[in-house]
Amino acid sequence: MTKKVQISIVAFMLMAVMSLTSASPCQAATIYVDSSAGGANNGSSWLDAYGDLQNALYTATSGDDIRVAAGTYKPTSDYGLRIGDRGKHFRMINSVAIYGGFANTGTPTWEDRDPNQYETILSGDIGTTDNPNDNCYHVFYHPDGTNLDATAILDGFTITAGNADSSHPHYAGGGIYNRQSSPTVIGCTFTDNSAGIGGGMYNFFSNPTVTDCTFTGNSTGSGGSGGGMYNDSGSPTVSSCTFSDNSAASGGGMYNAFSNPTVISCTFTDNSVSTSSISGAGGGIFNSDSSPTITDCTFAGNLADSAGGGMFNIFSNPTVGNCTFTGNSAYLGGGMRNETSSPTVIGCTFTSNSAGSFSSGGGMVNLLSSSPRVISSTFTGNWAGEYGGGIYNRLNSSPTVIGCTFTDNSARYYGGGMYNRLSCNPIVISCILWGNTASNGNETYNYYDINSPSIPVISYCDIAGCLLGGAWDTSLGTDGGGNIDEDPLFVDADGADDTPGTEDDNLRLQVGSFCIDTGDPDYVSEPDETDLGGNPRILNDRIDMGAYEFGVANMAPVADAGADITAFAWVDGFGVVEPNGF
Repeated sequence: MTKKVQISIVAFMLMAVMSLTSASPCQAATIYVDSSAGGANNGSSWLDAYGDLQNALYTATSGDDIRVAAGTYKPTSDYGLRIGDRGKHFRMINSVAIYGGFANTGTPTWEDRDPNQYETILSGDIGTTDNPNDNCYHVFYHPDGTNLDATAILDGFTITAGNADSSHPHYAGGGIYNRQSSPTVIGCTFTDNSAGIGGGMYNFFSNPTVTDCTFTGNSTGSGGSGGGMYNDSGSPTVSSCTFSDNSAASGGGMYNAFSNPTVISCTFTDNSVSTSSISGAGGGIFNSDSSPTITDCTFAGNLADSAGGGMFNIFSNPTVGNCTFTGNSAYLGGGMRNETSSPTVIGCTFTSNSAGSFSSGGGMVNLLSSSPRVISSTFTGNWAGEYGGGIYNRLNSSPTVIGCTFTDNSARYYGGGMYNRLSCNPIVISCILWGNTASNGNETYNYYDINSPSIPVISYCDIAGCLLGGAWDTSLGTDGGGNIDEDPLFVDADGADDTPGTEDDNLRLQVGSFCIDTGDPDYVSEPDETDLGGNPRILNDRIDMGAYEFGVANMAPVADAGADITAFAWVDGFGVVEPNGF
């Protein structure tokens, strides 16, 4: 063989190797799953779909998506756990999206997908029907080493009948168990799952993104926590989710331990905890050593036999903004209880929450050196069987309360609006306390103890009866100056239902109110800070008393054909009107 021929052969071989190494990677595939399909069972099309989700998970590789038709699918693999049938479970995969909500007839396209109409159920009920004792421990189980990230996507499923009732680690996360895994979960419903902790979902050192999901009817065993979700040492993002009718010994809807989740636009309704011990607290959310950010959420109708019907905080400093607490109940602290905790509560409403017949703090309880900042919020129609219809402070708890309105709260014995006892010295600025009731101290009451007196400092507030006879009532605390005793002139104090202390009450100020531009003249609002109605917190260079601002927002003239005067846009907190129309 000549040298020239040898070179040609080598060149050909090099070209062949280069061709192989530069070839494009395998194209991402769509894998189809339909339990009613009767074709080749290879996942290549709807006609030849896998009948089992587990087979699709075995064959999926990075970049694939799995489309699952309506029906019920159950785990068939234990992924090598070797702990019996109850160890069977599903596992998500990085860079693989799993989508439910396709019709189980025909060849549905992506545009035909509708998870509400075509319910796709992933069930742990692998044994005797409706007997939880032989269900899978977890519907999804992601232990150490799974290391899921946000590219692992689960979208549009109902996840049900997981029952993690064994020993570690199979006592947590009946619906989904995440350990150092942070998948993306969208549009899923977690229902009727149970566990020792985290009935619906358990996250340990995990930061999943959970969006537009529903957690309902999940539960924990006796002494368990986090009926809907349990977060331990993580910072998940939970948005636009509903937690309803979940139950636990603590944290009926959600339990956070050493965690800082972001919870946005979620609803916590009718969740419950039913033990009378201190652990039996937090009907909606229980925070322990945690500082979550909770915004635009609603807590309604949650129940705690012990404390914190809507929320319970212990050694925690959450930020709670633009949230509604209504109709929650607990033995102590119907809306919120803080214990050695100092949350920031801004732009929130506490309405019709209640404490026990022989207990305290209908709206909020602060105990054991809890000093929250409560700003631009309202407390209306809350009730306590003994003390502090609106807020109850005890044992070195001295909140700072700025620009808030307390009205129509009631307590059977003392402090309709606020009650202070044992070295509680709250700072109350630019607030309105009007129309609250109690046998003693309608608006506020300070329990006298010579060794540990409670002496609030009250400044630039409108308090009914504070200036009887023209002199400051010293039983209320220290007069910080600027206080008045004038009808605040609420727009509609009892609302359309003619019942004060309900959600439709309009506590904005009418023209002529003495509360307009008479709050603390030195108060400087934070950037973008608003009142409870979403208007700038300070108009006309001075904060108003109460939770709502009233003032001129735009002095530019507005054309008014046929009018003799120039009209100006005027913000009254609930619409734009014209002064010449008053």
